[in-house]
Amino acid sequence: MEQESPRLATTDDYSAITELIDRVFGHGSGGMEARYPNWFSEDRPERYAVIESDDEIVSTVACIVDTLMIGESEVECARIGHVATGYAHRNNGYMSSLLSFWLEWMKNRSIPIAALGGDRTRYNWFGWESTGAEMRFEITERRLPDAPDRPGEIMAYDGSNSRSNTIKSMYVASPYRVKRSISDIQDILDQYGVETLIYRDKEHTSYISFTQPRAYGSSGPGGVTRRITEFGGSKQGVEILLNDLFSNYDTNKLVLTSDSTNPMNPYFHGICDRWSTVPHRMINILDLETLLIDLKDHLVEKWVNSGHCTSGSVIIDVTNSVNSPVEIAYSAEGIHIKPNSASEPTTSLDSLSTVSLLFDRPGFMTARHDDPFLNTVFPIDFFIPKLE
Repeated sequence: MEQESPRLATTDDYSAITELIDRVFGHGSGGMEARYPNWFSEDRPERYAVIESDDEIVSTVACIVDTLMIGESEVECARIGHVATGYAHRNNGYMSSLLSFWLEWMKNRSIPIAALGGDRTRYNWFGWESTGAEMRFEITERRLPDAPDRPGEIMAYDGSNSRSNTIKSMYVASPYRVKRSISDIQDILDQYGVETLIYRDKEHTSYISFTQPRAYGSSGPGGVTRRITEFGGSKQGVEILLNDLFSNYDTNKLVLTSDSTNPMNPYFHGICDRWSTVPHRMINILDLETLLIDLKDHLVEKWVNSGHCTSGSVIIDVTNSVNSPVEIAYSAEGIHIKPNSASEPTTSLDSLSTVSLLFDRPGFMTARHDDPFLNTVFPIDFFIPKLE
């Protein structure tokens, strides 16, 4: 059996890739292309790396590069998805080879971080660690107040530029998001099985995106659950849209996902039957210096606004990285970031613990407790919406 090394896909491979992914994931009508149009494009086959065996594509992993908006900072982030190997070709190390291929590709392009969702134990081996936080709220009608008077109108999203711009104006209000163009919004909201409603009146504009109904045992006998995968705009408008979902759609429970810093979380907490906080994504830090430089504006804002008058420096060494330790010098005026191999590191951590240092909630990473700067500027909040 002749096996080739991982390579980037070409246009000629596209149909074989989509067929393989559909066989592995089996996502019904329209396949994965319809479920995730922002990942699939025949014009962008290089988003996929493949392994062939006897002239057949038997394994593939996708990678798309996005920009994370974190406050006023922009961070380039590679996202891994659609890890698929044909059933007859598993346990041959194909996934490991493809992930290693993509990690090398990212490092050659100085992409500072990579994100994915999946099994922590499996992906820890490659440097990914579960981190960040998202809120999940289970909402039923019994705690939802009656809708306020509705002077405006509810419209279905239709993919038009006008309504896409309306949604974008609300989406960009969040400080933590993935950067999107109008065409990105149109692709993402065109997912099979996802609907989006917009509410608008003279004072309020809001939107929610939600899934087709699914039967879940936790809803009780005959229970039907929909997942709210994205929302934005005013609280009053969201409240009207939630009431409309219960009144006019087949559902008796909504599961809403929100980033942990969203100002609407207290409202959702007040109307939910159950809530939880879970890790948001798995992050792999590929280049700490580049990441911190990209985050500099956000770090300076957090540090200067804290009112600290302390001056000093920290030197962070990622012990299993080939990159130099990184020094952050700080004062009341701001910060300076540079490599520093000449001085003794003040914080030495492996790559997984470095992810926790930068992104985990307080209490998970005690290393930052010993330094006023680390304790002030970390953790860094980020959010990749479910529809991505």
